[in-house]
Amino acid sequence: MRRAWKQRIGFAVALVLAPRAELAFHAGSTFDKPPGAGGGGGVFYTGAPADRGFTCAACHSNAPGKIRISLSESTGTLFTNLRYTPGSTYPMTATLKNDPTAIDHLNSIAVAVVDDAGNPAGSIGGFSPDDFYQGSSGTIVAAGTKPNVTTWTFSWTAPQNPIGPVHLHVASVAGNAAGLPGLTLTDPFGDDVFAGTLDLDPDGRTSSRDGTSSPLWAGLGLLIFKRRKEGPR
Repeated sequence: MRRAWKQRIGFAVALVLAPRAELAFHAGSTFDKPPGAGGGGGVFYTGAPADRGFTCAACHSNAPGKIRISLSESTGTLFTNLRYTPGSTYPMTATLKNDPTAIDHLNSIAVAVVDDAGNPAGSIGGFSPDDFYQGSSGTIVAAGTKPNVTTWTFSWTAPQNPIGPVHLHVASVAGNAAGLPGLTLTDPFGDDVFAGTLDLDPDGRTSSRDGTSSPLWAGLGLLIFKRRKEGPR
């Protein structure tokens, strides 16, 4: 997963690499491994400060730019005014839209919630170990072993005390199976990627959704993230 784009609302999590079978599409735990062991050294490519602003686009080249991520929040309150209540838990479902690949393939998503200093804000949970790997930085990334997954569920619990704005980074990759049916291969070419950031504030005064042209359906707790320009910070 590597490609970087910073948007105040959008997504992209990347899993790259060499054409081998399913496990070649980087499993979530790979990103915590040291570079010498073929890992990411703790960089998950969500666009968060700990990732140096890089997203999946750093590796997945020539992305078609068609995928989107919709994010629903079941309490129906978090997206009303982009305000979080300290200590509250928000169950979420992220859905990959416009996945262009018809043959069996691997998709992925990564999520990080951080404060202005780039430190983890609150905690992410509510998922099965079969679905996500949780990194040392608190970032979660899809386990990357199940083909054709386009929906992921998790929850975010806000910090117990107000800490100012927090930033929800999401990145996603839609693999294209190297264009070879029946093999579920992976490579960094032709996959689609998407990444973005949603700002949330404890009192609603500084929260933002920069770069978003999609409507915000507060009553449904649904936010559709739009693509922003990519590039390292």
